[in-house]
Amino acid sequence: MTTNDENKSPESPLVGATVNSLAVTEMQASESASVAVLAPWMTVTIAFMVSLITVILALVGYNQFGPKPQRIATVDISEIVQIKEIQLTAMSAKVDATDKDRAAAYDEIAIFGKALETAIADLQQDCNCLLLVRNAVVKGGDDLTGALKQKIGLGNVSLPDAMAALRAGKAMQKPAEKPLEKALGAR
Repeated sequence: MTTNDENKSPESPLVGATVNSLAVTEMQASESASVAVLAPWMTVTIAFMVSLITVILALVGYNQFGPKPQRIATVDISEIVQIKEIQLTAMSAKVDATDKDRAAAYDEIAIFGKALETAIADLQQDCNCLLLVRNAVVKGGDDLTGALKQKIGLGNVSLPDAMAALRAGKAMQKPAEKPLEKALGAR
């Protein structure tokens, strides 16, 4: 019995170790097989989530820091030109108008176009908007005609008031020279 026990005792630890290592190896193989099956699924899921987060961050960033909608405003240039025309007509058609007054009116016509162009560009920069002629816009847009009148020195003169003053022969507001010179000097 001792021979059998002796034979079994040295082999038992080896046989047991071999069986244990085989069981561990089989278990690792089955675990790695299940991990290998999950790895492509996990890779696709992670890639999808990273892509989704990137797209969401890009859209939020564009929404917060991207270009803002353009504001649209209108100006009635024909009204401004007509008011200026009436002022200059009244200035040069006065009974006591001298040649100097008529020359000043003529000079005023020459610089009015440049001053109007400069005032429109300044107004567009000030309001950060797209300026359109009022007749070109069917509906909508803020009317900035009053602000443009202020920039070129026409103040609160309206077209009906200017026409009434011309018909009545009253002296109208003299065209302001300083705002025009200021507008031309700014450019």
